[in-house]
Amino acid sequence: MIRARRILVVAMLIAALLAPSIVVSQRFVQPMKLILIYAPGAELTLLNMLNTTTLNSEVVYINPTPPYDYLSDLMKLVDPSLSDLVVYVNETNALVNGTLVDLTSLVNQSYVNSAWGGNFTVFIGVPGVNPNSTAMSLNPYFNISSNYIPPAIFSLKFNESFWWSILNTSLVVSNTSSGLVVNLTDYNVVEPFDNTTLETPSFAVSVPSGLNISGGVYYLKFKIISSNASHLTLFFPGTLIASGWLNNFYGTFTEPVVLLELYPQNFLRSLPVEALVWAFNQSCRFYSFLVVKATWFTSGGVYLMYYPLFQRLDSLRGFVNDTTYKDLVNLTLSNLNDIINDFRVYLGVNSTVIIYNPYTRAGGGSVVGLPVIKPGLYDATSSQAYIAELIQQGYNLGVVREEGRVLVRILDYNKLGFGQGFALLVKPTGFNQTLALSSVVDEDVFEHLLLSYSKLYYPSASNLVSIGFQLQDMIDNLTKTVDNLNQQVASMNETINVLLVNAGNCNATVANLTVKLLDYEDKMSGAENMLNQAREYLALGLVAVLAVNLGLFYLLRKGLRYTE
Repeated sequence: MIRARRILVVAMLIAALLAPSIVVSQRFVQPMKLILIYAPGAELTLLNMLNTTTLNSEVVYINPTPPYDYLSDLMKLVDPSLSDLVVYVNETNALVNGTLVDLTSLVNQSYVNSAWGGNFTVFIGVPGVNPNSTAMSLNPYFNISSNYIPPAIFSLKFNESFWWSILNTSLVVSNTSSGLVVNLTDYNVVEPFDNTTLETPSFAVSVPSGLNISGGVYYLKFKIISSNASHLTLFFPGTLIASGWLNNFYGTFTEPVVLLELYPQNFLRSLPVEALVWAFNQSCRFYSFLVVKATWFTSGGVYLMYYPLFQRLDSLRGFVNDTTYKDLVNLTLSNLNDIINDFRVYLGVNSTVIIYNPYTRAGGGSVVGLPVIKPGLYDATSSQAYIAELIQQGYNLGVVREEGRVLVRILDYNKLGFGQGFALLVKPTGFNQTLALSSVVDEDVFEHLLLSYSKLYYPSASNLVSIGFQLQDMIDNLTKTVDNLNQQVASMNETINVLLVNAGNCNATVANLTVKLLDYEDKMSGAENMLNQAREYLALGLVAVLAVNLGLFYLLRKGLRYTE
């Protein structure tokens, strides 16, 4: 049964996020944009080092709910109908009943388009979203199997050719009079290495059809990791085809697409440290370019971005030394700082940025003794008697049936080695309102808040912000009318004063102008009344819609929530 406190929490969170839309000052504030950066693995102590997140920010702590799996939490936002029995292998594939399936084929694209689609929501790097069916989306994990050139490391002799089978070309590194160059002979491409960084610029190759990868344009880049008088180690960080994974609105992506999350773990472990740091930096660079590309479309209300680099940091922690790890942390923080700044440069400073991590890792954790589906989610179909034993051991749990199986959810996240997540709200400059609530909420409550920006809720927060934009136009026009009338009144007052001083015999003219002045003042008063009514309507309208949303939230939760 839903608690009244949770309704209040959702109410205050929605009010806090939407508050910039209803603040009225001398000039009406433009309705905000919501930028949600889903950053699993992020740590609050690290984020507090950023200058973009320490100014005018606030933290809401999240009590996580099972399963404790970062891709499951992300996909719940994209398509809540996905079964908990789906096991996400990575950003491109999932296991369904033991069978490997493309993630995009699992997601109900019609649902995504109807719930999030149109031109209001921009998906940035979010897995499972088909950019051909959802208007504003950029998904580098879409249809990746034949469109991806994997990373490679080559040991070469200078001036001797090496056959690169995936591109069906010879590759030669030569030392010329002007410096080192790489030659892809079958593509007639020669690119120089920078004498300091020993890396090439980004460059395009047009791959013909008939190879093991799809034909099309790919952007490449190389770096020399080490060399001596006769040999060198050359690193290629991987890349993706330049089109097809982003909506047609955005055209092509003219930089290498470096996805560390697709690097096999054994390949990562085998990389020289310099290659690993450079690949990480190229991945940061990709996400920066991705944000710039996404913000070509400036009319969205919600920008939902998947930022996996903190999760990559977590996976690398175990096999790099402290110095290298700190270098990678600094690269990530600098990259995120740039991304937040870019969002605000291209979308406007009146945006609320949320950095969201649904759970953290506390370390340790007990063994439950049931087959694990995902962390925190267990299969008790063949061991239902064991459920009572778990209760006797003091576990707080939930039991559900799904697809004929009995599933146990362990709600004591701390017993399994997990800690609270968080949502770091970075509010617009000058917006000083704070959240009037206990700053700890359950994950499902926070997810309902985020889902309220989809079209699932009617009137939804997205509709609300759209209405705000429409009212903004009307209020802008009224404000211009008032300003224009003010100017005319000031001009006429000046004319009257001149006539009174210099033309005492012009009483008739003065009287006539005075009548016109009174008429203009009446018009100005009427315009100001309309302006105030529009502002008042917008503020009251937001409150009314919020009340409706809360009622729907209550009904939805009451109808769907499993009673413990």
